[in-house]
Amino acid sequence: MIIFRCSANDSLGLGHLVRCLALADALNSFNEQCILVGPSNQFFIKEYDNTFVDCIEKTSWESSKKDATFIANLVKKYNASMVILDDYRIDDDYQLLIKKAGVSWLQFDNGNNKNIWADIILNTSPDASNDLYKDNLKNKSAKLLLGEKYAIIRSQFTSKIPKIANNSNYKKVLITFGGGNDNGAIIFVLKALLKNSSSKTTFLIVSGKLNSSNDFLEKWVKINGNGRVKLYINPNSVSKLFSSCDLAIISGGGTIYEVASCGLPMIIIAIAENQVRHAIAWSQKAKNINFIGHLNLLNERNLVSAFNQAIEGKGQSYNNLLVDGLGRERVAMEIIDRIKKYV
Repeated sequence: MIIFRCSANDSLGLGHLVRCLALADALNSFNEQCILVGPSNQFFIKEYDNTFVDCIEKTSWESSKKDATFIANLVKKYNASMVILDDYRIDDDYQLLIKKAGVSWLQFDNGNNKNIWADIILNTSPDASNDLYKDNLKNKSAKLLLGEKYAIIRSQFTSKIPKIANNSNYKKVLITFGGGNDNGAIIFVLKALLKNSSSKTTFLIVSGKLNSSNDFLEKWVKINGNGRVKLYINPNSVSKLFSSCDLAIISGGGTIYEVASCGLPMIIIAIAENQVRHAIAWSQKAKNINFIGHLNLLNERNLVSAFNQAIEGKGQSYNNLLVDGLGRERVAMEIIDRIKKYV
């Protein structure tokens, strides 16, 4: 049995939950049963209905000590062999209590220089390196899984031939800002580009069900879209929608990995401070990935300029697909190896 502790809500979005679901699905293929602790059941994705044998809602966070004690007790109750921690509230107190309880765990990390005692550390940012952990890695025998090779994305995203645009203009542009609140980014992009792009260019909007702006978006698109905008709210198969596009304008979160697996050029706009470093790392990965800044600091001119630059670079593709869709299997195998070795 493997226990996941994960966070997901309206403001945070569904990124943590989506990758935990994908990893649990991969672990299921190794005959490992999984339990999820944290997110409200209303956030679940239909394609993973049978991924967890039990889902325990725990949306409140009283303290690190109480939460870690709860997880440690679950480990004892189910005789769990491993814990997966995907919550950036995990601090020293939490980890030390888990360690004291004799629990082996994998920890998702974003390289924020916090002390870390986990047995397996997963950081999929392109700039993740061993040097990043030379000062704060407290478990010297820990396994470091670093870089986009270990990116955990949904199984619907499989390896594809990089998409090459052969048009004088991008015909279809994807706009998506994650599963939570887009903070007004979608309307900002549409207002700028509808009036500053070819009439042949259409925009495909993918918005998550937790985006509180969805009702407003539907009304705005109906009035201002001029037949050039299609809005999809919480679609079942986003991989087909992503792959149908020529360019993606997205936020700096986990969606980058899924878009990268489709081979799309990207313009990245951060909508949260914790996305900035991640977006910068990705922009240094390939010429046709362009991070243009935080939404709060942008104006229409910045975006239009980046869009025109993307058009001028038409036909460019990644030398290789940056995300091959196999990261979830690689991580699952590392977990299984750990269990076999120490349990």
